[in-house]
Amino acid sequence: MRRLLVPVGLFLVIAALGLLFLPRDTYNPQRVTQRGSSMMQMENQVNAQAAALITTHWEGNAYAIPDDPELETDSKAPPLCEGSSLSTPRQVVDVPVATLWSQPNQARAMDHPALQNPAPIKSWLRTMSIPDKLWLVGKLETQVLLGTEVAVLGEQGDWVQVTVPDQATPKNENGYPGWVPKVQIAERTIAYDACPVAVVSKPTAWLYEDAVSDRPTEEISFNTKLPVLTAEGSRVGAVVREGEIRWVEKADVKIMEPSMPADQLTLQVTGGELVNTAKGFLDLPYLWSGTSGFGFDCSGFTYAIHRFHGIDIPRDAKDQARQGTAVALADVEPGDLLFYAYDKGKGKVHHVAMYIGDGKMIHSPRTERSIEIISIHTPSYAQEFAGARRYTAISI
Repeated sequence: MRRLLVPVGLFLVIAALGLLFLPRDTYNPQRVTQRGSSMMQMENQVNAQAAALITTHWEGNAYAIPDDPELETDSKAPPLCEGSSLSTPRQVVDVPVATLWSQPNQARAMDHPALQNPAPIKSWLRTMSIPDKLWLVGKLETQVLLGTEVAVLGEQGDWVQVTVPDQATPKNENGYPGWVPKVQIAERTIAYDACPVAVVSKPTAWLYEDAVSDRPTEEISFNTKLPVLTAEGSRVGAVVREGEIRWVEKADVKIMEPSMPADQLTLQVTGGELVNTAKGFLDLPYLWSGTSGFGFDCSGFTYAIHRFHGIDIPRDAKDQARQGTAVALADVEPGDLLFYAYDKGKGKVHHVAMYIGDGKMIHSPRTERSIEIISIHTPSYAQEFAGARRYTAISI
């Protein structure tokens, strides 16, 4: 017994001496309490999930994330990303796709799924007949994707009026305006502006709870941008909501560098790349106001394709027709936009398509149809041709 007590006693003495020489901040409970604000707790929660951060290699304008994190051994490389507290919270979309209405409280009973959080947009679309979808014309303004920042202008009951800075329009200098259910907007107090960004490159992609689960939790749209914190196997872990990391297949996204000033970008986009991306949506049904991989209207389609490649253009067809570089029909190239107007091309612009070469165009025509490829000489369109535009300005 005496032989056992001696080493135990020595251990206790050493432990006690160690506590005496610890820095004051290490065990000061008052300091811990002072730092325990909700914002810090949230930030620590997210950063803890990224404890196994990997490093990256720069290739052109995108990050190459190793398939096996254990292969990355460069100890000098910086961590992939950490969040930082915002002095002023941001308001962001909290559902995969938020639909903006022209007025609050005009939705029908069948529109209920699109007004909730979660908002199962596919369930909503499946319930609507063609006449049901036609009813939406003039009542919906546009759509906004998960994580997109909005500016709140006002409230009315369960609705908020917002503008979308990412969607340029002469309707409002601060972005496209509309009304959205309050439950679909959330406050973000942590910024991930220094993080690489996963941009969904398929029409839609599934999110998962972890890197290996085969049970998806949520379906998100093409062009959704998520800050990347980590990677494992075939997936990357990204911030979906405040304090919430979900995993997405690397094959479903492209990983882009953190935001940079437009004058520092060297991104090169060809018309062929625009066309190839557009062709990935063939046969997708038209949706008035749509800007997502669940359904596009004509200008939402061209807007989304350009934005995916880092080219910002106005949201609506009539405004797209006023900007960019004018191109004669005889000189159009793949990726150029073709515009159509009432009064045999001399009136108000009402439609836009993308030229794909060989005398053909791809477009999202109208509610009764789906995205298709047709000849530019199709009579109903040829007689309304109002001009072509090419966009080369790049801004992410």
